[in-house]
Amino acid sequence: MKASVLVVAVLLGSRLTHAAESPTHVESLGWLSGCWKEESKDGYFEEYWMRPAGKTLLHMGRMVSGNGTDFFEAIQIQEKNSKLALLVTIGGKRQVAFEAISHMPRKIVFQTPSEVPLERLTYEALSNDELHVVLEKNRNGALAREEFNLKRSDCRQALSNGQERSDFEGERMTPGMKQATERVIAKEVVVKARLKDVWEAWSTSEGAIKFFAPKANIKLSIGGPYEIFFDPKDERQSSKGMKILSFVPQEMISFQWNAPPDFPEVRANPIWVVVQLSVVDSEHVRVKLTHLGWKEGAEWGKAFEYFSRAWGFVMGNLERRFTQGPVDWTKS
Repeated sequence: MKASVLVVAVLLGSRLTHAAESPTHVESLGWLSGCWKEESKDGYFEEYWMRPAGKTLLHMGRMVSGNGTDFFEAIQIQEKNSKLALLVTIGGKRQVAFEAISHMPRKIVFQTPSEVPLERLTYEALSNDELHVVLEKNRNGALAREEFNLKRSDCRQALSNGQERSDFEGERMTPGMKQATERVIAKEVVVKARLKDVWEAWSTSEGAIKFFAPKANIKLSIGGPYEIFFDPKDERQSSKGMKILSFVPQEMISFQWNAPPDFPEVRANPIWVVVQLSVVDSEHVRVKLTHLGWKEGAEWGKAFEYFSRAWGFVMGNLERRFTQGPVDWTKS
């Protein structure tokens, strides 16, 4: 979990200035992609970084102990105003914005803007299999520091091409240096519609009931509800209690997702869905859906197969909603 106790040091000077040229493309941070984990006697911290795509790098993380999930976060790194900006959402509620101030090969430092309290976040790949993360905060004139030493975890491949590669130039990939992998469900469709309308389909209750389910409760805010009711008379057949983790208007939305009562273990441990939108041309929008955070086990495997089919059905409904009109749930 935490690699060391909280260290408090004297705050030397003020904020860091740009120590090196900051990257302007998320592709330069591809070394973050994959699955990382740090374990302790009390539990573990794990995080999942998707591969860079659409000028965005997305992350989900959580701290787990015997008491359940103690903490979770969602991070977006985006290209913004010729710089890289990081937005972290903590616990589905608090948001903190950072901007890149320093960049070296496989190391990047983000810092909060000058008008808000100082926080600094550093990511450094010590090797293909080791990630060092440092969080620094200004607390009463001193710099409080937390460190995390994460190792690549053994999960199924999240990269789209399914190939192994080394992120360290000149190094040969060995069995112990496999690219982090993750089991994910990925679906993609191109719909004939305006970006605004497709965004509303995923981000509003009114839009969701036209393709997703006959009843929905969506409030577009960090920590807001993302509740889809497949049977309005039976709340067990719903995502009641699930929340929005992060969003970028008309580009991306991520939310918690549970499972039907047939999968009680999965239902009790919600994981995540990320929906990304990109314009193909003036009449078409590409929609990418990724369902991630899957664990191992017989029930998790069955739920994975179930949702592989279910999300295909949902994406088909989305296509038909814009070609044939809203779903008539009275005939379903």
